[in-house]
Amino acid sequence: MMYLLAILAGAVAGFINTLAGSGSLITLPMLMFMGLDASTANGTNRVGVLLGTLVAVGTFSKQGKLPLEKATSWMIVPAVVSGVIGAILAAKLDAPTMHNVISIVMILMLFVIMVKPKRWLIESTESQPPLARWTTVLIFSVIGFYGGFIQAGVGIFLLGGLVLHAKYDLVRANALKIFIALMFTAPALCIFIWHDQVHWGFGALIATGQTFGYWAGARFATGHPNANVWIRRVLIFIVILSIVKLLGVDRLLA
Repeated sequence: MMYLLAILAGAVAGFINTLAGSGSLITLPMLMFMGLDASTANGTNRVGVLLGTLVAVGTFSKQGKLPLEKATSWMIVPAVVSGVIGAILAAKLDAPTMHNVISIVMILMLFVIMVKPKRWLIESTESQPPLARWTTVLIFSVIGFYGGFIQAGVGIFLLGGLVLHAKYDLVRANALKIFIALMFTAPALCIFIWHDQVHWGFGALIATGQTFGYWAGARFATGHPNANVWIRRVLIFIVILSIVKLLGVDRLLA
């Protein structure tokens, strides 16, 4: 039964990760519930993320929704480099301070999503306007570092940077978000493998569900006529859920 729950948790997490982010807030507790320590769970979780993002990137690409342009290198490269640095530190350190920071940022992100709905719902197929390169490098370096360090919630930050800073619509932002996550997850997983912080058996279970979830999420995002509206709704729900989880409100109410 536990193994079936692990696959189901992976599927739900993969779907959520594709549409919004924070799916790791489901899989990380599940892996720890299955008996892994926090560090090994953090590393093992990347197995499913890597396979799932590969599937999702392929789906977005086939649908013509993956906006790989020259300007995106200013987002991808710093995210990958800082993601590797974050993963190296995560393999050696815990992150209580980062936990508090992510809680505050989640609250701020919820506020931004709620007060600027039109920016999140806009649809566009045109090339993006030129961005301030060093601002872009800074934003995506910070996001990449966090993604390499913990992973949980990084999709929401990537969406925030891609929608609010780079001005992508939500569907294309989701596709690019998944691609960037794939790019820094691959080397991060190698680092956790090097530090013997990956349980391949549990990783395979979670990955089985996540691969399906990422595929289903990508199909929904590219095929549903009101995908932007639904993505924003899921995003709001996941951000609120993340805030409750990160601040420990759920434990206070239990």
